[in-house]
Formats: sequence, structure tokens, C-alpha cells
Amino acid sequence: MTQSHSTLSASEHAYPCGVKCIAWSAIVVGAFAMIGLSFLLDLLSLSIGFSAFSAMEDNEVTFAMGGFIGLVIITLISTFVGGWLSGYLGRPYCTKRNLGAVYGFTTWCLALLISILIASGVGQFIANYSYLISRNMPAIALSASTVSPKTAAGSLSIATFVAFFLFAIGALSATLGGRNGIKMKEE
Repeated sequence: MTQSHSTLSASEHAYPCGVKCIAWSAIVVGAFAMIGLSFLLDLLSLSIGFSAFSAMEDNEVTFAMGGFIGLVIITLISTFVGGWLSGYLGRPYCTKRNLGAVYGFTTWCLALLISILIASGVGQFIANYSYLISRNMPAIALSASTVSPKTAAGSLSIATFVAFFLFAIGALSATLGGRNGIKMKEE
């Protein structure tokens, strides 16, 4: 009996499809960088906003518009950098340079999922903690303000549109970042 030995090289064993595949480590690093940078820039924006809030006359409108513009800028910067980083780190594993958009978009999706998981855990912690605190506090009578259903529906639709806009520009920015990161020249 003869034994047949495989004549595949080490690289062919590592890549079953015959070509280098997507590097998930680059995507995970890009997602964590995106979350961390977004957190740091949010804190910076919040501190600038609070310091400017007390110094202005028309506080509410200025604070709301400044906060929205700050969110847009932070979203663009953090998602672009996270997408770029994943594309840049994935260059050695990707033979097709047009897959940078996939790196960026997948990084954005993973960062979104991680952020949702973190936010749900924090929300549960706050709910449990506030329940424990409220059990030991005396009851305080609060007056309920009435909001018409039409006003509530209008506010909800505006908030939903703003959230969609922020998510859409985040996904687009991460996709462009991944595309630019993967096209960087080898050193």
C-alpha cells in the first residue's frame, strides 16, 4: 500500500479558498478603536458644550444645534478612523484592494453590535441600581406634564430621522475609511 501525501504548501492549507481571506483581527481592532475614539471625542464634545452652555444667551437652541453638529463630526471622525485602521491592518491578508469597503462596513457593524451590548448592560445596571435607591427614598409628588399625541409623534419622527442620519453617515464614513486604508502603499 502506498500512502499519498499532500503536496499543498503551508499557504494553501491556511487559505482553503486558494486566496487570502478577510482578516477578522483587523476588523475587531478597527471596531474597538472606533468605539474608544468615539467615547473620547464624545467626552471632549460634552465638556466643550457644557463650558459654552453657561456663557451664552440663547442656551437651548445653541446647545441643541451645537450638540448635533458635534455628534455628526464625532461620528465622521471615529468611524472613518476605525474603518481606515481595519483596512490598513487587513492589507496583507487581502489580495483584492477593492474589499476595503467590506472591511470598513464590517468594522462599523461590529462596533455597532458591541456598543449595543455594552449599552444594554449599562442600562440594566442603572435600572437595578435606581430601583434599589428608590426603595429607600421617600416618595416625592411630581406633576405630570401632558404632551399631545401629535407633538409626541412629531418629536419621535424627528428623533428617528436624526438617528437614521447618524447611522447612515457612520456606515458611509467607515466604508470610505476602509477603502482608503486598504489602498495605502506598502512600505
